[in-house]
Amino acid sequence: MTATKLDFADVPLAFSEAAHELAAAVLANRPVCLSGSPGIGKALLARRASGLITLDDHARRWLTIEYKALGLMDHRDHREITEAPFRAPHHTVSAAAMTGATNTAAHDVRCMTVTNPRCVCPGSTPRATRGIYTVTRPGEVMLGRFGVLYLDDVTEFTRSTVEAIAHARRTTYAAPALIVSANPCACGWYGVPEGALAKACACGEASRERWTARRATMLDVLGVKTTINVPLVGLADLRGQAPRLGVSTAVLSLLYGGVA
Repeated sequence: MTATKLDFADVPLAFSEAAHELAAAVLANRPVCLSGSPGIGKALLARRASGLITLDDHARRWLTIEYKALGLMDHRDHREITEAPFRAPHHTVSAAAMTGATNTAAHDVRCMTVTNPRCVCPGSTPRATRGIYTVTRPGEVMLGRFGVLYLDDVTEFTRSTVEAIAHARRTTYAAPALIVSANPCACGWYGVPEGALAKACACGEASRERWTARRATMLDVLGVKTTINVPLVGLADLRGQAPRLGVSTAVLSLLYGGVA
């Protein structure tokens, strides 16, 4: 797998503080929340976070063997995975898809033929007698091991899915670093000065209280205690005309405990 082309050096200079705080949290494996209005660059920062993580020999071998076994890599490809995984499931994902699922099915002698007297049920180990077979599919938490798991708009996930993610991260070997994002209110513009890029908040007080309570609950379940406020940038920043951060992902990794 080729190395990621996304680099913190390319983000707007206005994100400097947020980028440094995010690097420190990810390399300390501390769950973190990126807070800010819609479309201001939360995902832009999160997608660069996996580049902070350098895989050692053990992690590269583990991921390569696992991804080949799951069919996510061509088994004839002799190269190892060198890039830390980045998983960003949609909020409609089920708890089973996040944590993995085991399906069981019965088979009997009717699945066997005269020319092939052994079981040929999909996904099963060939057997000569009737019985039960299981097929286990890994979830997003397992696929993101040694890397980053990003939950965009965490308040849109169901409570059961969030609880399943929290449990899976506690019990999964080399669980991924967790980054979530959240808006300040339902419309996303509370507390932001109205201007060319910002809209007036359309939420009532009761709506904001419910949103704040739901957001706090989700973060508490996931064990997120660090919140980073992502600033609203101008049009020049979004179009790439303003100064860039200029500090590369490799440098941030060295500054906050990674290995280049």
